[in-house]
Amino acid sequence: MAYVYIHEEDLQAFIDSLKSFTSSNISELDSISRANTERDDPADIRDKVEWWALPHVRIGDLSLTADELQVRLNQAVEMNSNGITPMDGDLISYYLPDGVEDTPANVMIYNGEAVTNGAKDAEALQQASGSPDGVSEDGRTVEQVLDDMARYQDVPAYGDAVVTTFGGVDYYLDFVLNLQWHYNSVDKEGVLHVDRDGLDQAVDVLGRVLASATNSESTPEGHDSWSDAMYESVTVKGHRGRMSALNALLAADDAVYDTNTLVDLADQLEDLPFDGAAASSTPDSLQGWYDDDYGVRYDEGKALRGYSMDPLYGVTMAMGNNPEAAFKYLNPDGQMSNGQWVPGEQSKKRWELLTGREWDGEVGLDGFTAAMAGNSAMRGSDEADTAAAATWTVARSMEFAVDQVPFASYTEAMKENLSVVVANTADQGVKVAIGASPRN
Repeated sequence: MAYVYIHEEDLQAFIDSLKSFTSSNISELDSISRANTERDDPADIRDKVEWWALPHVRIGDLSLTADELQVRLNQAVEMNSNGITPMDGDLISYYLPDGVEDTPANVMIYNGEAVTNGAKDAEALQQASGSPDGVSEDGRTVEQVLDDMARYQDVPAYGDAVVTTFGGVDYYLDFVLNLQWHYNSVDKEGVLHVDRDGLDQAVDVLGRVLASATNSESTPEGHDSWSDAMYESVTVKGHRGRMSALNALLAADDAVYDTNTLVDLADQLEDLPFDGAAASSTPDSLQGWYDDDYGVRYDEGKALRGYSMDPLYGVTMAMGNNPEAAFKYLNPDGQMSNGQWVPGEQSKKRWELLTGREWDGEVGLDGFTAAMAGNSAMRGSDEADTAAAATWTVARSMEFAVDQVPFASYTEAMKENLSVVVANTADQGVKVAIGASPRN
């Protein structure tokens, strides 16, 4: 993504000056044209002073430039006042996706119009999913709304508007939990059928939208950060089932969440208890669960059937799409010594926790190895410390994969993730292949 930074006062002063210049020049040209017409064009200059003449065209170009700059400035002011785009000192900014031309139309599409469309689509999605005929007030089905959302799913202003219109993270997760019923059906024999592919596609769009929201400068109302909002949502009493929805959104294909959001969220979630239950065992309602840490039997609300309840599954899956987040989480501290990376106490403790905890028996290690793959990409960093730290964790990753995980337990996702690690670390891979230690 790219933010274009501008100085509000300086640019407005330039625009005002340009408008004044063009206005005065047009007035002068009009005056000359009138005088020339009244005297029947005595010097044969009509083609040089009328509205179609080159001087008028060039002044018109300058006037258009002033208008286009005003559009950009207005969009930056609007986005900044809403806390969606970042500032850099006195500079404010507007957003454009990488590779998109900086035109007034595009600036409006990915900023102000994105906010408007995000709010409209969020309302329509709620209406369609809750109506008897499955259609929103503007005539769209759930699938049609989701298709429209997919067009802007990676735009921060759009994502922020969608989540805000839903009422925040709590209601967004609850909507995902309720949306599963849209993809359930019961046949004449009373057998439940779940359109898992349809639900997965919907979750992927909604996950990308939430990811884009975390990349805005805005934070959910009542919270200091997106990570705090997410953590509090899944830990509030009576709603532990939301963890399955959050995991599904975090694990969405190609969803790139904000770096600090992932690192801070993982740091919080790693302290939550988990018994290693497989994703397939997650019911659609967590009724009457008992947990030594949470207390006596109680209703923990709706859950997303068949999705993981492992607190670290989703957030580590998301790190596979954000190498910087994977690196910061897996290498929280340490320093160089005699040309080698020496991990700090926090890094050692985190690695002990991650390699010793109970992961979801079906998909948990998909997430852990995704973070490993993300971290391995940082070996190519131009910063020697970063490359060395990433290498240290790559070695730990390979030792864990070889020594602690039976090959029969490897899922296709794990194999793909570990192949990325090997591809990024040919030297350690050779050592493992010959039975040697991958340590530095």
